[in-house]
This record gives sequence, structure tokens and C-alpha cells, in this order.
Amino acid sequence: MKIFLTIVFLCFFVTVNSQAFQKNLDRNHCFAKSIASASKKYDLPVELIKAVITVESNSFSKAKGKANCIGLMQIRNGSNDYHRNIMSGKGILKHYLNKCKNDTAKALTAYNMGYTGMKRYYKKYGHASNYAKRVLKFFNLLKYSRKKL
Repeated sequence: MKIFLTIVFLCFFVTVNSQAFQKNLDRNHCFAKSIASASKKYDLPVELIKAVITVESNSFSKAKGKANCIGLMQIRNGSNDYHRNIMSGKGILKHYLNKCKNDTAKALTAYNMGYTGMKRYYKKYGHASNYAKRVLKFFNLLKYSRKKL
């Protein structure tokens, strides 16, 4: 019975998430050229860029967040121009990937809370942050959906 309820819950959860996910994919399509350009320039997977955009701003180019963060990638004191915002965000993420020796979960955590914040977080908890897990979940969904096409 426990297994059955778990399966029912997962089916519901995946269906609800996939509908929201599809809306984000449609919005991400508007920024496809900038995402592809950033992917090429910084040697990052397109799916990772889209996943960060989805989690950071829900794919709204005029999003405003905490601590003066704006745009698709939620860059502090960044540009509201979506192309510049994407390029800046990917440059920052690439910097953290290099600094974290290509550990994507650590780099995403650093992108979210800064390098020092990431080090403190890992020292205290020893695992990826919820933010990094969310981005990686969308990243894997995007990779999987791309393979199916």
C-alpha cells in the first residue's frame, strides 16, 4: 500500500511539475540565441543555463529579486537586458565551476550564496544546497527531454 501511494504521489507531482516546466521551456525559447551564445562562449551545457534561469527568475527577463538582483540570471547590480544578463550570469557560474574544480553542485551553491557561503554551507551540512538540487533537477529534466527529441 505504501508503494502504491508513493507512486500515485509521484505521478501527481511529476504531472504538476511538468506543466510548469513546459511553460518555462516555452519562455526560455525566446532567449534561445543568447543562451546558445553563452553556452558556446563559456563551454557550458545549454540545459544548465536554462535550468539556472528557470530556478532564478522563472524565465521572466524583468524579474527583481532580493539584494538588488535582476533579470533572468538574477545578477546583483546587473543589466536588465536579457542577453547581457545571461552572459554575465554564465561568466559567474563558469568562474565558480573553475574555482570548485567542476563540481556542479558546489558551483551552483556558490552562485546562489557566494563562494564563502558555499564553503560554510558544505562545512556545516556536507551536501548540496536545496537551490543546487532544484537546478540539477531541472538540468536533468532538460537533458532527458532533449535526448527524447
